[in-house]
Order: sequence, then structure tokens, then C-alpha cells
Amino acid sequence: TQGVRIGGPEPGERNVVTHALGAGVSITGSGSTQPTDTVIENNYIGTLSGGDIRGNERGILINGPGHVVKDNVVSNSTLNGIEVSGSYAVNNRITGNRIGIPALCAGTCADRGNGGHGVRIANSASATLVDGNRIAFSGSDGVVIIASASNPIRRNRFHDNAGIGIDLGDDGIDFFNNSNSNPPANAANGNQNKPSLTALEGSGNIARASGTLNSANGWYRIDFYAVPQCNPIVIGSIPMGSWGQGQEWLGSTFVSIEDGSPGVSDGTTTFSAAPLTAPSGNSNYFNTPRWVTSTATRLLGDPNDLVFFQRGTSEFGRCRSSTVLSDTIFADGFETP
Repeated sequence: TQGVRIGGPEPGERNVVTHALGAGVSITGSGSTQPTDTVIENNYIGTLSGGDIRGNERGILINGPGHVVKDNVVSNSTLNGIEVSGSYAVNNRITGNRIGIPALCAGTCADRGNGGHGVRIANSASATLVDGNRIAFSGSDGVVIIASASNPIRRNRFHDNAGIGIDLGDDGIDFFNNSNSNPPANAANGNQNKPSLTALEGSGNIARASGTLNSANGWYRIDFYAVPQCNPIVIGSIPMGSWGQGQEWLGSTFVSIEDGSPGVSDGTTTFSAAPLTAPSGNSNYFNTPRWVTSTATRLLGDPNDLVFFQRGTSEFGRCRSSTVLSDTIFADGFETP
């Protein structure tokens, strides 16, 4: 099968899929014979309009290539909300979904989390874009990548997941940078290193951030996220910094690394990004200290040429609390009246 549509943008095209003993929607085949190019759009999967708890074992299961999962509500699953699995699962897109919350809610939403991960990408699935979703209240991680490479995860809203926002390897926070020169075969997103924020300052609704990235040679996109609360972690009396789940995307910048030795060691680059814009245009957002975290997504191609592809994204890095600037003249990097 090819080009099947399940649901659509209009309310009358929506399906409600509940109480399945397996996956609510299963887009699967046998071996290399897989459905392609399915669109799953605007459905209520595991919930009715009132947010009832009517979950499936899994919300959506995908084993093949080229599918689009957009603007659905996927809640209350016993296991994972959306699962993409297998080496034939390539070039799929998961965008604009509400995963783990009721169908109808604004602002603060009730807990309708999936029992496992919000999104699970595993078993050599690759090039799955997870972009612009709200992923909350999962019984484990928001997004987990297991033995699968080149999966970009950007501009999502993570909060109240029992695990961490993005987990490479399903092993919790990777506190230390890995060497990307020789990652294990099929390592989760190539064990992409996370950025390190060294400074953050802001005023009004804008801020600027700076930091470093240690990774293999190439281009990267650094994404910045506001976090309502970051928690300090101490292991064996050693402080490991503060960590949180990125809830509001603030902006991004591109950096390149050129001083690494391929096959031997990683290189290092510094970055500076301004302006970062407060969520919802809050004009006083950075007038009080705010927590910010960041991710790094490896690119294939030069973004200055406007022809590039996104590859694997890191976990969230350590949080950095902002310093409030005493005046706003240079807050956005320019002198203004």
C-alpha cells in the first residue's frame, strides 16, 4: 500500500481510536515489504475529546518509510505513544502532535501520559524528524533513541516526563561528552555530543547565550530552550550540574568545527547567539533569571549554501541560569533609541 490517509485537517475527517489491545494505528508490513507515504493527521488516539483515559497498548507503530504523523493527540498508551522501529523505517516525520495530554486543553493540561516513552525510535530506524510536538507526562523519556542514527529532534516542548527529555541509548543522562570520532556501530544518533553553555544574559524579552561544542568536524545547529525548573544532580558527593527538559524553544544558531582529527579526536568550537526571543513575546521574561538548556544537531552540508540536511540531535545539555542585564541598550546586540 502507498499513500493511505488516516484522518485529515478538518474536524469531520478525524478518527477516534481507543481501547486497542495492540497499536491504535499500525503501519507495518513484512520485511522489506512495507507500506509507504501514509499520512496520519488530526486523530484522537487513546482519548476522546474530553480527555478520557481510553488508551491503546501503543498509540502509533511505524515500521516502513516516508510516513507523516502530524497534529494528532496520542495519549494514555500502556506502552509508548509513537514508536518507529526497524531498518526500513526511514525518512518519517512526527510533527505538531500533542503526546501525553488531553485532546482539548490550553496552557496547563491534565496528565494523560503514555506509560512508556512519548516517542521511541529504535532498531536501526533513521532520519525520523521529531519537530514541533508537545511531549509530556511520559512514564519514561520524552523521546528515546536506541541503536538508530541520524534522527533530528527540534523545537519540541518537553515537560513532566518521568525520565529525561531526549535520551540517547535509553540509559539516562550522559553526563560527559563522548568522542564522536569513532562511535559504536549504529550508536544512538552517533552519540552526538551536547553543547556546554558558558554564559547567558538577557533583559526584557531577549537574551544572548554563548558556549562551546566538542564534536567531530562539520556543521551543527545549536538550539536553545527555556526550562521552568532545572534540578541539581549529585553522584557520590560530586556535583554534576543542573539538568532539565527543554519546554520553550528560544532560537538557534549555526556553528562549524574544523580543528578535529578525523578518526583520532574531536574538535572544539565556540558559539554566541543573539537575540534569543522569549516565549509568547513576553516583554519582561528575562527581567528575572531564567534557566536555559541547549542541544546540538549535526548537519550534512553547509547552511550558508541553503542546501543541507539535519542528522542526529544530542541530549539536552546542562542548564545555565541567565544574568539580568542592568540596561537594555545592548541587550539585542545593537544600539537602539
